[in-house]
Amino acid sequence: MTEAIAVHNEEVIVRVEDLCYEVGGSAILTGISFEVYTGEVFGVMGMSGSGKSTLLRCLMGLVQATSGIIEIDGENMAGKTEDELNSVRAKMGMCFQQAALFDSMTVAENIGFGLKRRTKLTRQEIATRVDEHLEIVGLSGFGHYMPSALSGGMRKRVGVARALIMQPKIILYDEPTSGLDPIIAGQINGLILHLRDQFEATSLVVTHEVDRLFAIADRVLMLDARTVAACDTPENLLRSDNAKVRQFIAGDMEGPMDTGLLTPETTATE
Repeated sequence: MTEAIAVHNEEVIVRVEDLCYEVGGSAILTGISFEVYTGEVFGVMGMSGSGKSTLLRCLMGLVQATSGIIEIDGENMAGKTEDELNSVRAKMGMCFQQAALFDSMTVAENIGFGLKRRTKLTRQEIATRVDEHLEIVGLSGFGHYMPSALSGGMRKRVGVARALIMQPKIILYDEPTSGLDPIIAGQINGLILHLRDQFEATSLVVTHEVDRLFAIADRVLMLDARTVAACDTPENLLRSDNAKVRQFIAGDMEGPMDTGLLTPETTATE
């Protein structure tokens, strides 16, 4: 098992205070508050429908919170124009659950896409940086491959390289090890820690895979019934007296958590 070694400081890079998000009058997130420190691996876990992916979209400014505060590196996301939001988003890299690669582009073209659109780097400069990032994620020599020729784990590595090449301060991972075999999932976890150690990247990892998250996270936020059920270190959560935390970690059907949480509203936004 890969072990997390806390290297973060006390500088807050993400602050969320009393965040609420509603769709059609139905609450998706309610009263969410937490802070993430620079260089920290911060986890978010919870059942399907608890609002994990919606929280990521709120942080990225892809959906507007109904109320509350979201600050990214000291900047409040509320009331910003799209151009201003893009400036804040540039500080964040997003690794999607299914990698979200362009099927018509090669691996190299996928990784260099952001640089081509947002910078004035030459074609050769972009190619050099792409090769560097292929090496970082362990895919040297795969730049000419098409995404369809890659395994699921390799596609996720390409997604990480595409996010990292823009030099974000924060990397958001949506279910980074979902659907992967144990060995490949362990490699992805190792990559997350490597990026933290080498680039001091702050990582926010959303998943329902408790064991894998606890292996790398400094702290973990647990969502239940669309609000915060707990937030603590993995060690303290494992010793928690909170019945909901104990039920989720153990995977028990019986307990205080609402296992019938899914609704048309939550499935549309999760």
